[in-house]
Amino acid sequence: MALGAGGIAAIIAILLGIDVAFTPTLALTVTGRPHWVAYVGLLVVVAIIVGTATFLARALTRGRIGIEKVTAGPATITLPPRSASYFDEYLDEIIYFFENNSKRDIVIIEDLDRFDDPQIFESLRSLNGLLNSAQQLNKRNIRFIYAMRDSVFEKLGQKVSEGMADEARAELSRANRTKFFELVIPVVPFITHKNAADLMARELESRDLKVSKDLINLAARHLADMRLIHNIINEYVVFKHRLLDVEGPVPGLDEDRLFAMVLFKNAHMGQFERIRHATSSLDELWTLWRELVETNTHSIRLRNRELRTKISNRSSGARYATEVAQLLTSRIDALFTAPGTGLASATLSYNGANVDLPTLSKPSFWLDIAEAGGSITLQANPPPYNSGPQTMSLSLDTLERLVGRALGAQDFKNDENADDAEKTLASNEEALVRLQRATWKELAEYPEFTYQSDDSEASSFRQWAVQKLPSRLAADLVINGYITSYFPLHVSSFYGTLIRPSAMTYVMRFVDHGKNDPDFVLDADDAAAILRDQGLSVLQETSMFNVGIVDYLLATQLHHGAIVVRNIATNGPAGSDFIDRYLEAGAEKASFVTLLTPHMREVFVRLATTSSLLPKERAELVGAAIGARVAEVRYKFSDDLRVLLQTEFASMPALMQGATELEATRAVQFVADAGAVVPSLRGLPEVALDAFRSTRAYKLSLENLEILSGETDISLDNLAASSAALVSYAIGAPTAYAAAFGSSEETPLAVATNEQLTAFLESAARSDLDAAEAIASHTGPEVMLSDLSLLAPAVWPVLMRNRLMRLTFQNVAAYVKEVGLVDDHLAVSLNAVDEVSEADDAEPLDRARLALAILNSPAEVLGVKQRVKLAVSLDPGVLAAADITPRAGNMVGDLLVSLATLARTTRAI
Repeated sequence: MALGAGGIAAIIAILLGIDVAFTPTLALTVTGRPHWVAYVGLLVVVAIIVGTATFLARALTRGRIGIEKVTAGPATITLPPRSASYFDEYLDEIIYFFENNSKRDIVIIEDLDRFDDPQIFESLRSLNGLLNSAQQLNKRNIRFIYAMRDSVFEKLGQKVSEGMADEARAELSRANRTKFFELVIPVVPFITHKNAADLMARELESRDLKVSKDLINLAARHLADMRLIHNIINEYVVFKHRLLDVEGPVPGLDEDRLFAMVLFKNAHMGQFERIRHATSSLDELWTLWRELVETNTHSIRLRNRELRTKISNRSSGARYATEVAQLLTSRIDALFTAPGTGLASATLSYNGANVDLPTLSKPSFWLDIAEAGGSITLQANPPPYNSGPQTMSLSLDTLERLVGRALGAQDFKNDENADDAEKTLASNEEALVRLQRATWKELAEYPEFTYQSDDSEASSFRQWAVQKLPSRLAADLVINGYITSYFPLHVSSFYGTLIRPSAMTYVMRFVDHGKNDPDFVLDADDAAAILRDQGLSVLQETSMFNVGIVDYLLATQLHHGAIVVRNIATNGPAGSDFIDRYLEAGAEKASFVTLLTPHMREVFVRLATTSSLLPKERAELVGAAIGARVAEVRYKFSDDLRVLLQTEFASMPALMQGATELEATRAVQFVADAGAVVPSLRGLPEVALDAFRSTRAYKLSLENLEILSGETDISLDNLAASSAALVSYAIGAPTAYAAAFGSSEETPLAVATNEQLTAFLESAARSDLDAAEAIASHTGPEVMLSDLSLLAPAVWPVLMRNRLMRLTFQNVAAYVKEVGLVDDHLAVSLNAVDEVSEADDAEPLDRARLALAILNSPAEVLGVKQRVKLAVSLDPGVLAAADITPRAGNMVGDLLVSLATLARTTRAI
């Protein structure tokens, strides 16, 4: 470098007229020159410096500084802006290239059609013309060859051809591509959608890559491009090496699914990159899939609830009709057994047709009466010695008063399609399973499942795939099952422990975001994998509100399940919604309810009213909840719960064979606490019957009394011998017991001891005197009460009428004092005795008053001689004739004779 600088300095010195000589001693010898030589040298140096500066300035400001306008006085010249095109800017370099490469006369240009802009070819044609006319190139014939597709020229002259219907005429109006090119050579396509499949298959086979023929054919229809095919296969090799050819590949990932994701990547690179952020079109389709499943699941479940309601209503309607029929027939039968009845039999008819008990037990019979406002005809047939039959019309109001029940149409209504409800319900349950477990490919084949978003019409999953995905290729890959709902797992490596695809998807979509999907299908292995991956701390999160996860915990880890269930019970609306979901779809409902009961006051009300269960299922779960009650919680009851217990009590596990005494006792006590009265105890195990004996939670009927007492004779004395609680219930429900006794053919006498009769009559005095009469009229011969004052006055007539009270002075006097006279009821008893006993200790005046009451009784049944006999037995003393009411017959004479006889006998004349 130093020698170069020295050489330049020597040249400049010589040009300036300085004589420079190099000697071994490096001495400089300067010899004077003519003056003009120095002058010329100076000019040369200045020229070099100025030229160098100008060149550098042009290089720095080239294309940046230009003359826009020139002004000279009032005149202004404005120049058009310089072209800033690539060719204008670098034209000198282009020409220079061809100057230095004299043998390069052909330029091949390809792939410019990707810009889809035909104007670029106009610029190239102009450049070609400039090169061929450039003097620097000595008129060389430089040729441009273009490799391109013809369709790019359709845009030329497009505005001119707008509105033309004939494309051929439109082509004539466009600038023809032959204006640009001297020669057009067509190229026969070497790859089309027809042979692309064969080419792709051959390339894959050459690399020993296995992809199904169906997937190759599908891809070839959309990707008929050689370079793209090669690139897809190259990328597939890389992905396969990282995702499949590893020790622990992603579960469920195979060659076809991986190849499909590579196809999607090459067709939609931007969408592929967005998968990692869950914002791709596939993620949108995933969200729509879950919404479609959730919407249709909800719709099916609502329909199933309606079907279960129909089934329940049909069952309850039949039970209600049977109950009404039994009540009506028992009321009519009671008329035949009443004392003094004038009926021997009766016949019921409706619309001219006789009605028997099976007909009365049909809901359709009562529904017809309720809707038509009809009436039942009762034909009463008296004994043969009486007059002919009498007809009574029992209207709907009369029937309601007679049976004590409402007889509205809604109580018996049965849907026309209720008979098919169970079949439809089973079909819907199958559809629900099919919907929830369907893959994307399977769901695309179910057009019946649709979803409608806010801004679109209802569409099936297949239609949504076509609408949401960016190409038909992507939609076909989804519809044919090559891209699945696990697509995020098929495009990335995992550095931790791999878990099952469903479990990993649930973790990615819900657990990681603190959300839940109750219906996302997870089996036991999936749930176990999630818990292993996330740890037990995840049990406290709402993401565990999933049917599959709760099923797994309740079946295998009950102590961990208790944590989740407690969280559900205290989680407000989210927990409440999940309770409904689980009661409908869960597999461990009984365990779920057992764990839920200690944390939920309204659990029994909730179970009794949930429409997602049939009545039998509700009763089973109520039974499970009964066993899990805790003393610290005051549980709520409702009428719906009471009705459920009355109709489905036998479905409770604690009242079935195999239940323990404690379980049965707790269940029966709960039934009693809820105010339920079960209609029949038939079929219950002995432990359940023992529990019922100590309560009044059953209907006091002939059947139940026979079951609990173990006897067909249900007299009060037999009931007392069987169970004190049983006879106490019978005595406390006189109307029901009287009805049961009246329908028993094996019980001749209702009571055989004074103790039981006294207790029953005391109870009946407060509620039903007819029941008192029914029982008092069927007592044993040894039954005779001694003290009338021990019973309520309301039943005194019953006792007297049935001659069940000793006619002592105290009893007869008390009755007359209460009633005011000797009435027909007392007269029946007086007619059966010869004297009023125990009158000696009574005051004479009281004896006289009672004697006058007997003599003056209006009762026709009491004859004159009997009156006189009873009056004399009282030893009334002197009776004023004016105090005796005249009656037909010789009562005064008989009285005098009787008194004279009494006087001679007692010597008290």
